[in-house]
Amino acid sequence: MKKNSVIILFALCVFTKQAYSQRLCCDTVSFEKPTPGIVIDKLHGNLWQIGKPNKSFFNSSHSGTNAILTDTIYNYPKNDTSSFIYIVPNPFIRTCNTCMEFWHKYEMDTLSDKGIIDASYDGGNSWVLVNDTNQYSYLFYWSSDYHESTDTYSQHKLITSGQSDGWIQSRFCWIWQLMVKKADTIISPPDSLMIRFTFISDSINKNKDGWMIDDIIVNAAGPG
Repeated sequence: MKKNSVIILFALCVFTKQAYSQRLCCDTVSFEKPTPGIVIDKLHGNLWQIGKPNKSFFNSSHSGTNAILTDTIYNYPKNDTSSFIYIVPNPFIRTCNTCMEFWHKYEMDTLSDKGIIDASYDGGNSWVLVNDTNQYSYLFYWSSDYHESTDTYSQHKLITSGQSDGWIQSRFCWIWQLMVKKADTIISPPDSLMIRFTFISDSINKNKDGWMIDDIIVNAAGPG
């Protein structure tokens, strides 16, 4: 059913204006220079830091020198909840499709400690756990990493736990139901797609590295 929804929305997007051909690279974040689109709340003991990894499992970034991770030196503590937000630039302008990909590496206690991804479509006023879904104005689907694709789009939530086998690439996409022009929006306020990465640990200290993310890339597809 979800697969059919993807096909229908894709066809609608193509039919709305022109061929769905031009791929626009909106943003690339490698953490090698200051990135205004990354927001870390440093007032509440937030673990997330941008810098050179210096741990046993987190011993290097995916590319370059820096990454964003739950502390560059120390293992994560117990009873912690730490987040950072990535603000997607101009996600709805001249596009039918917005995709975000990144590389990540994680070492957590399986099930008890976890990393989750949620999204805000209203400037951070409310948040929705990211999973395969068909909302009133968009359809979201994952295309790599979190679960093996079975073409059923069965409401998988983007929650990770345990230990990765090295670096893993993830990619998620939104298909907007109508072509969005510069003066229009299907989600209010415009240009407010925010993605939040949250790490959560339980009450037992496991002496593990946590979660590390690098090379975030946002792509958009629009009319050719």
